[in-house]
Amino acid sequence: MKRILILISLSLICCKNTSDPFENIAFGKISKNDFLKEMIKNKTFKIFKEYKNRPNEISSIGYVFKHKKNEQEMGVYLNEERYTSNYSFGSLRRIEFKIGKDTIEQGQIYRNNGEISKEKVDNLFDSFLEINGKPDSLLIINEYTSEDFFSVADKIDERYISGKKAIWLKNNYKIIFEIPTLRKAKRIIYQKPKERDVKIVYEMKNYKEYWISFQDSITFSSKPKDLVWVSTKDCMWSNVYDKYNDTKLEIEFYQISRRDLSEQKIKAIRFDLIIEDSFKEELYKHENLTIELKSGLGHSGDLYLNKIFSVKFNSKKDSKLVRLKNYSKNNKVNIICKVKLILFENGSIIKD
Repeated sequence: MKRILILISLSLICCKNTSDPFENIAFGKISKNDFLKEMIKNKTFKIFKEYKNRPNEISSIGYVFKHKKNEQEMGVYLNEERYTSNYSFGSLRRIEFKIGKDTIEQGQIYRNNGEISKEKVDNLFDSFLEINGKPDSLLIINEYTSEDFFSVADKIDERYISGKKAIWLKNNYKIIFEIPTLRKAKRIIYQKPKERDVKIVYEMKNYKEYWISFQDSITFSSKPKDLVWVSTKDCMWSNVYDKYNDTKLEIEFYQISRRDLSEQKIKAIRFDLIIEDSFKEELYKHENLTIELKSGLGHSGDLYLNKIFSVKFNSKKDSKLVRLKNYSKNNKVNIICKVKLILFENGSIIKD
């Protein structure tokens, strides 16, 4: 998606006249859990427990923004909770607010997950201006589209209501308020399907650099088997006719998957191929297989491999493979790729 971004200055003079409940938060120092406890204790946040099958688990966190006559219910996500639950622990780095009506899907309440009118969004933005003063930067965003593609022209498309992105820099954090571009219509609402959310975020000033470092520290302190796994198809057996062998085993490695969030791409892995029976007893093992990934594998990604492991053997001499073949005819076997080494694009290596 391409955008025209026009940097403008705000001529409007704004004065701070309402305190912000988050203005004294020590981002990057206070723990996420301590912050949440404090916000619950002083009744800034409200906790909801609405999962039908998990009654003791927090389903969502609520906050009511108040400024003069403007009140707006918001959903609260601490750190990276909205995008991943695996890395949202540690110090408080980020608070993201979601605005919109509550929705119900299959009997489950999803708070602040629905639409919100342009009027309410504009009023909320004006309140942020009054509370925080003139933004340190303000971008006016105009983008326009057909049904199938996005393109850019030299002038603003009048069919669209321009979006904007305001940033206020505070002592140790910044506030981001971003409103997406919308096509003009009789009823202007945000957060409908295929529309982007209105984005309101408080985050530590060096959040991007900290988050990259944080992800890398988790990745490079993990074990290879916890980061990457290889998916295979079942054993395939065929007859061959050469001077020494009469049988061939083939196993297709069809996909490699990765679920960590480090920006460093994986260039190669080394692993042991192990085949076990249902009792986890080893039937066959081939050590130190290597798969190189020319284009690299990025974070949280899957890559289709279509690589074949093949070994020929003599059914009269190789008793281990003969046993495996005979066993697999009538029994299920488990094929395991135990990853021992991971090579990253920067040359770093993780060992088992």
